[in-house]
Amino acid sequence: MSASLDTSGGGAAGSVYGKLLLKNTGTAACTIQGFARVELTAGDSGPAIGAAAEKEGGAGVPATLRPGQSAAAVLRYSQAGLHPDCQHVPATRYRVYAPGTNTPMFIPVTEDGCSNAAVKLLTIQAFAPAA
Repeated sequence: MSASLDTSGGGAAGSVYGKLLLKNTGTAACTIQGFARVELTAGDSGPAIGAAAEKEGGAGVPATLRPGQSAAAVLRYSQAGLHPDCQHVPATRYRVYAPGTNTPMFIPVTEDGCSNAAVKLLTIQAFAPAA
């Protein structure tokens, strides 16, 4: 499985919306359902910067992906500068765990994270088959 982010969805009022895409890179079909765990990090190792993405909405329905097909989930990033209780920490990656897995995937990003885990910068919706 591979992870990527399509940020062509735009933004509104200090938030940036994107589609988190998980692509089946295997040779057999796989099924995905639920939410990814998404964190901001300063690299491929080390702790998360602040809180992981908060789940938003229902758990969705199972999506069976043939090889080469993708599932998408809406990921929202709220700009750290909007939160006065936030100490900004430069982030260079989203660390992504597909539902039910413990193997991280990384997506390059240039955003500010927030060291205060009480500040929720990220939300994630459940996966659905990508259009």
